[in-house]
Amino acid sequence: MQACEVLIGKEAVFISMVADGHGGNGASVYCHKHMLDHFIEAAAGEPDAKSLRHAARSTFERLHREVLELDPPTTAGSTLTICALNPKRREITCAHVGDSVALLVPQSGDFTELCEDHRIETSARERTRLLAAGGAIAPASDRHGRPGGPLRLWPGGVAQARSIGDSDIGAFNDSRPYTSSYPFPACVRADVVVCSDGVWDALHHASVAAICRKAGGCTAGTVARLIVKASLQQRHAYDNQDGQIPRDDTSCVVIRIGEAETASDSLGGGCFWSCLQTRRRASGAAAPSASKAAAPASEFEGQTPRRDSKPAARACCRATPASGSDRTIQVEVT
Repeated sequence: MQACEVLIGKEAVFISMVADGHGGNGASVYCHKHMLDHFIEAAAGEPDAKSLRHAARSTFERLHREVLELDPPTTAGSTLTICALNPKRREITCAHVGDSVALLVPQSGDFTELCEDHRIETSARERTRLLAAGGAIAPASDRHGRPGGPLRLWPGGVAQARSIGDSDIGAFNDSRPYTSSYPFPACVRADVVVCSDGVWDALHHASVAAICRKAGGCTAGTVARLIVKASLQQRHAYDNQDGQIPRDDTSCVVIRIGEAETASDSLGGGCFWSCLQTRRRASGAAAPSASKAAAPASEFEGQTPRRDSKPAARACCRATPASGSDRTIQVEVT
């Protein structure tokens, strides 16, 4: 999870990212380390929406290729969602693979889903694509051979049709992102919210929009933490360890448009497992999980599913701005 303000072609661009790993954290960690540099390089100093969509497509393809070439190799995969806001041009550009969904929530009126559905269970278009390519789609099965849970792609056992990495899926996986651009809402304030499925499996989109609107006077970081807290409160006991720690990554990044006085007020994140680093830096500077399951009872060879990746550490809430233009703010939620 990451959010930052960068300069592209002498224009400020706010960028947020969520990468939710599965089958290990190799792919998500790689995306976190390299996405921003790859994206800025691919934008080539052109900050308009068309250029940023092209930069996102190039970045996703490059990250996917590099994860597949990691040494030592990994079969881990990751969702990836990027939102880039250009205040000068009043444009929002979003690109994603997987189910870390982004919403545009204006102060009033309808919210807008910035992503399309990549879950195999609910996307007829993705199921058609996978079947046409020769993939097998079936739910996982328990040790007695009884099917259960969402539809998955075999081999691999992933529940989403697009991701970064997932080398064991082979050519069936598609790393090409869905991209979209929108003008800023006409209202005074709006939020761009990006969350992992740990939030969306617990809260409806309308509920997240309601939290944003009720927290109108708060900073972006506070809004993100409220969303994470609400999602944790909605979870049932079997979704948690010891009634407190969610089994799935639960992350949220918010960029607030309109009323924030500083960059740190505009950018914020709350997460249960990982920390958010907010950096303000110029273009060219160095940049700072799920669902693999038991093989289906049907066509494809049996494979043991991979459990969601766990984070390395947790810490208390803190904010530490650095001096000068390289401002770093870390927000962590216990």
